Amino acid sequence: MLSAVHPLICLTIVLFSDDVPLRPLVEVMPPPMEIELPVARKFSYHELTLATDSFSEDRKLGAGSFGAVYRGDLRDRRRVDAPVAVKKFTLLLKQTRRDFVTEIMILGQLKHRNLVKLIGWCDGGGDDKLLLVYELVTNRSLDDHLHGSSERLLTWPERYKIVLGIGFAIEYLHTGDKDAILHRDIKPSNVMLDDAFEAKLGDFGLVRQVKPGQGSLRGTAMVGSWEYMDPKCITTDSATTASDMYSFGVLLLEIATGKRPRVVPQDDEELSLRNALVDSVRESYGKGAVLEMADARLNGDLDERQMERVMLVGLLCVHQDRRNRPGIREAVNLLSNLGHQVCLSQPPDDVPFRPLVEVMPHLGPKPQSHPIITRRLLRRIMRRPRRAHSMIHIELEVARTFSYKELSAATSNFSEDRRLGAGSFGVVYRGELQDPRMPPVVAVKKVMLLPHQTKDFVTEIITVRQLSHRNLVKLLGWCSGGKLLLVYELVTNGSLDDHLHGSEGLLTWPERYKIVLCVGAAIDYLHNGYRNCILHRDIKPSNVMLDDDFNAKLGDFGLARQLMLDDAFDAKLGDFGLVRQVKPGQGSLRGTTMAGSWGYVDPKCITTDSATTASDMYSFGVLLLEIATGERPWVVDEELSPRNALVDAVRESYGKGAVLEMADARLNGDFDERQMERVMLVGLLCVELERQHRPNIKRAVNLLSDLSLPLL
Repeated sequence: MLSAVHPLICLTIVLFSDDVPLRPLVEVMPPPMEIELPVARKFSYHELTLATDSFSEDRKLGAGSFGAVYRGDLRDRRRVDAPVAVKKFTLLLKQTRRDFVTEIMILGQLKHRNLVKLIGWCDGGGDDKLLLVYELVTNRSLDDHLHGSSERLLTWPERYKIVLGIGFAIEYLHTGDKDAILHRDIKPSNVMLDDAFEAKLGDFGLVRQVKPGQGSLRGTAMVGSWEYMDPKCITTDSATTASDMYSFGVLLLEIATGKRPRVVPQDDEELSLRNALVDSVRESYGKGAVLEMADARLNGDLDERQMERVMLVGLLCVHQDRRNRPGIREAVNLLSNLGHQVCLSQPPDDVPFRPLVEVMPHLGPKPQSHPIITRRLLRRIMRRPRRAHSMIHIELEVARTFSYKELSAATSNFSEDRRLGAGSFGVVYRGELQDPRMPPVVAVKKVMLLPHQTKDFVTEIITVRQLSHRNLVKLLGWCSGGKLLLVYELVTNGSLDDHLHGSEGLLTWPERYKIVLCVGAAIDYLHNGYRNCILHRDIKPSNVMLDDDFNAKLGDFGLARQLMLDDAFDAKLGDFGLVRQVKPGQGSLRGTTMAGSWGYVDPKCITTDSATTASDMYSFGVLLLEIATGERPWVVDEELSPRNALVDAVRESYGKGAVLEMADARLNGDFDERQMERVMLVGLLCVELERQHRPNIKRAVNLLSDLSLPLL
């Protein structure tokens, strides 16, 4: 229902008359239709005043950083009231306007099912008229359920589900965008719960982006809620991803114990502070009795292994030394019960990270005191000058509409020397733009459609525009002025296919292993990170682009489909190209699955006429084997039963105990044998004939990251 309150960017596509002769592949305009793209909307102050009954007290839901939150009812085009949450900023500090802008700029670019969704904003012309409009998450906050007036106690399965949901949200903030994003105020009152007890992290008034190589933020670290704040933010005046990990650790302990964290002053003169909850759990751990700290209200109705794991990971996250805290991926892997030791490719703060088995002894038994906070330090922090921002100018990153003339000029009339390659439904050209708001060099995809494929063009715009991840190619805009064109960021180092089989230089093994993890992260976001599960359906090397640092970006979304998580719509699955909506439990798309590239298509798509996330996993498995061996997959038709010869060859070598003999001979043995074997074995797991035996993407990525492998 909330989607109805979004503004609509309407893109009208006109069609030639029906009597125009059709070529096998023709550049014709499709039937008239509109594409609706959700964009953060600018509301009027009057509109939001009406929606909240003039911000009446009985509409007040609570208070967040810099303001109060009210329930609003917005009337959509069908005259139906859509409930929203309206955050009204209070000008407590001169920097409030800057924080208002920050929250819009960052939230407008974030898309994840475990983040509260920004719908719109309002600048009513005064410091007391700064408003943000969010989706209304109906089941109140985690704080309400742990400590408030909720009539029912959170069960342990609900708490464990919430823990993982928050972990996924932080993982997306820290690793999902091109720049790491620090939340800086992770606490139960900022975690909202829906009716299924799915957690959504909100209140982004303190978020900041950290550029690659920057590592930390300085000069603004003394923010957040005292009981959840990393003590190192005070003594070093800097915030890093490890600061968010400290807050996450305190939150884990609070969820497990049901107790609020308390900061206890030890000395009136020096204000030496300790977190009493952290100390209590650490002391119990030192005595070998950590489960005694479990929330007594649960009456022992809990999974002891999970409870212990949550508390131990919490203790790791609140370690005094930032270098000994896990990164969020490490923490989520440990919480997911996937093993004690994980090898990280990029530990937090770019410092050596010790595995869990080495860190565990440092969790106790002796409680560690927190750094001393002197009155002088507090005065210095509080006196810091804060710059006033009298005017708000917001430029949200929204996919732009280009004119055909503009893109024709940018590509030299789509000349052959500007041609970069071909993707699904079109040819891609290098373009040079004069718009200062856009990158100077872009990739322009000239879409070539049969009449029934028009909706795939719609699919690609709608799907890609709503996605935001560092390992996905970014959509910058489109054109419908007589021709169908898509404009993407230009990833400068060619495709993975070019490097594996073309004229580019040979990829080293570290570069290949990095690419494997990047592609896995992209698929993980598609399957788990967006509010609806998205199937790519065409994962192959030519759709994996590489930047100059050999970071992989998955692109070409012409075949992407969504599996809806809500049960509001039962789709007719007839036309090729429609964004499919599937009820919970159905879990697959039927009738349009014979799409993709031969050699990478899941054989079950052919025999069952259905596609699932396991179909993407099959394609990912073939890709892993191709990266490891340097061989293209090829399909052999044996009595109308197609077999993938590359898969068969690697499986046969594995059966002989000689899987490493399949490694790309061009590497001349210059590779990590353990990693090479791991990539091929995970590849074989992903191409298992029976879908139920294939790992999901989270499991596959964890296995690739050095967890214990199951037997094939």
